[in-house]
Amino acid sequence: DIIKKLKPKVCIAENVEGLIRGNAKYYAEQILLAFREAGYSAQIFLLNSRFMDTPQKRKRVFFIANRMKYEPLRLHFNRPLIPFGDIRSKESGKPLGPLYKEILSNLSADARPKSMQEARKDGKSAGFTNRIVRDEDVCPAITASGQIIRGADKTLFTKNDFTRAATFPRDYDFLSMDSQYVCGMCVPPNMMAHIASQVWHQWLKIK
Repeated sequence: DIIKKLKPKVCIAENVEGLIRGNAKYYAEQILLAFREAGYSAQIFLLNSRFMDTPQKRKRVFFIANRMKYEPLRLHFNRPLIPFGDIRSKESGKPLGPLYKEILSNLSADARPKSMQEARKDGKSAGFTNRIVRDEDVCPAITASGQIIRGADKTLFTKNDFTRAATFPRDYDFLSMDSQYVCGMCVPPNMMAHIASQVWHQWLKIK
């Protein structure tokens, strides 16, 4: 509805990876149809922010459309990975509860669980949304809820950890909103900047 009224040369829309999986593909097809009916040709890209100067594994689906009959956009990003240890804040986060603290303290030195569910030895499935990030890992996709645990000191992510992993400005003012929630609901700015840069160089700069 917005592009029908504003008629921009280019439009970029995004959604979750699941939109192009299984039965949800129907909705992706309907979105492409809506672009065509509005006079736009659209491409779908599945991109991962970890290859785009972003210390976070975040896959997102992008619909990039234009009404100028440009040549198809080519997007390929392969920037060096940024491990969590490179951006981890110096201050420790909030301490874990006694149960999780005990579970992690009982792990063998070579154990590398990615979540508290993997770390548990009691057969219970609880804890799959509570992820563990070591310094050598790239941070998993930040979600709006659940806990992310720093493997280096076994404390929870700090506000600065979320801000840096999401590539928000260091002085970003979250006002009264929770930093994890905001970062978990947003496309990382560095990811969007890489896409916008390619749209500019391939389509708009020389037109």
